[in-house]
Amino acid sequence: MIARWMLAAILFTLLTGVAALAAERALRALRLQQRAPWCAALVISLLWPALAPGVASMAPAPPTAVAPLALFAGEPMLVAASAAAGWIERFDSILVALWIALSLTLLVGVVRALRALQQARRLAQPMHIDGEPVLVTKSLGPAVVGVLSPSIVVPSWLLELDGPLRSLVIRHEREHREAGDTRLVWLGVVATVLMPWNPALWWIARRLRLAMEIDCDARTLRGEPAHAGYAKLLLLIAHRQSTVRFVPMLADPSSHLGRRISAMRSAPVSHPVLRAVGLCAIASLAIIAACSPRIAGNLTGPAPATAPTPAPTASATTGSAPTSNAPGSEVAPPGTSGRPYFRFQVSTPATMKPGTAGPAYPPELRVASVEGAVLAQFVVNSDGSIDTGTFKVLKSDHPLLTEAVRAHLSAMPFLPAEMNGAKVRQLVQLPFEFSLKDGSALLPVQRPELTSAAPQGTVGAPAISGSLTAKQLERVNAETAESARRDAAAPYFDFQTTRPARMVAGSTGPAYPPQLRTAGIEGRVLAQFVVDESGRVDLNTFKVLKSDHVDFTESVKLALRDMRFVPADVKGNPVKQLLEQPFQFSVSR
Repeated sequence: MIARWMLAAILFTLLTGVAALAAERALRALRLQQRAPWCAALVISLLWPALAPGVASMAPAPPTAVAPLALFAGEPMLVAASAAAGWIERFDSILVALWIALSLTLLVGVVRALRALQQARRLAQPMHIDGEPVLVTKSLGPAVVGVLSPSIVVPSWLLELDGPLRSLVIRHEREHREAGDTRLVWLGVVATVLMPWNPALWWIARRLRLAMEIDCDARTLRGEPAHAGYAKLLLLIAHRQSTVRFVPMLADPSSHLGRRISAMRSAPVSHPVLRAVGLCAIASLAIIAACSPRIAGNLTGPAPATAPTPAPTASATTGSAPTSNAPGSEVAPPGTSGRPYFRFQVSTPATMKPGTAGPAYPPELRVASVEGAVLAQFVVNSDGSIDTGTFKVLKSDHPLLTEAVRAHLSAMPFLPAEMNGAKVRQLVQLPFEFSLKDGSALLPVQRPELTSAAPQGTVGAPAISGSLTAKQLERVNAETAESARRDAAAPYFDFQTTRPARMVAGSTGPAYPPQLRTAGIEGRVLAQFVVDESGRVDLNTFKVLKSDHVDFTESVKLALRDMRFVPADVKGNPVKQLLEQPFQFSVSR
């Protein structure tokens, strides 16, 4: 989500700025130039939040990574926690629009300032002052203008100053030009235009500007005893010069003249090396905090649903009750705005309104005595209408049957699903049977025997007219028997069972890998497997959907051999069920 990414970027930039501030103080204690930490902080704060999602998508998941803000805490906790965070996602489009508007507004200001500077350079009179080529303008300057070929620009009133003072001014601007300070100024401009919503980035750009001026003052006064006279010169020029944005200037009012004068007159600190070491330690701590998994996780793409981290336990634990999802669908975490809920996540599932008619039987198929079924998937909106854009065919016996279902969807009213009294969107799977007995399509009913994984013994021969030849009838019977065998072997999904599979009470989780426990590494494994009719896990179906470490995966796989489940059942008969089960590994404090 954009909002969460922005907050993480602001916090990351702020911590980077704290590290730069500590590094600046360390360099000041050693009497060294101070702009480098701020320049590095500005570049890192600008590039890393933008590049982190791409880098994370190309790199394999680190073995020690724990999914930030998305630790699996079981379905009830996940629903409650995500409801508190989901409101932010609704404002993503508004935030993006404001971002673009602010950037465009600042860009217009930058273009206008560039035009003003170019016009001032065209109208300036070239001269040499103390052997230095300068551009004399009516009121602009003293400043350095230009990026590729910077020039010193001074106002005409500067010619009235005494020779020594005028030489100090020219020396200061020459130091700016030789140090390439105009490029650093424009780096700050580009950063704030690209991320105008980041106040920490504005602060870093401002501190970089101040550090540039302090460094330039130190170089200008190297070997110059007249610090007091230079300070008075700064005050004089600040009073008379016209403010110009985006150029390094001798006495820019925004550069905090008081701090610059204090920096010039500050005495050497005692024990500078020891002080620098302590400040570098503070900078390191700030960098470590900026690179923490929680902040980094939000920069590299946080999980939409959030959940508080459960109280740490001394051993690995499994998640809440196992859940199973529809085949071929993508899990949408509860509480995520705009995404549908699954049946197991809602209090009351969506149902068709009484009296709803089924789709029309395609005339060509009815004449040809062709029967069949369509298993369709779609989303029922919170107002009971069907989102036809989400229509998906999971199984179909004929393309014409599929088109008949697709055409009829918009006319099918539903009673929407509810969760804790609130109407929500739900992902629905419904079968549509086309039978020649009635000459029309039967109403879809959510019962196991009409789904793609039908219960054992419920798949019978289709009702086909007696016009078939003996060979055709033999082929149909063979195909029906083969279909029955396949369906009997297929596992059920949660929505197809009367009662889903669940772990036997008192079951223990997998053992915590000793080497990871010693290293303090936490993580989780999201596994998929089939629980058979006896309650045992079919290890041949074991599949890892997500894992933070290969040792966690092996521990889960080993534990599943001994785990026992109460099998799922359909109308009292035990059946196989496909489960998705989270296993959380957390180290106690």
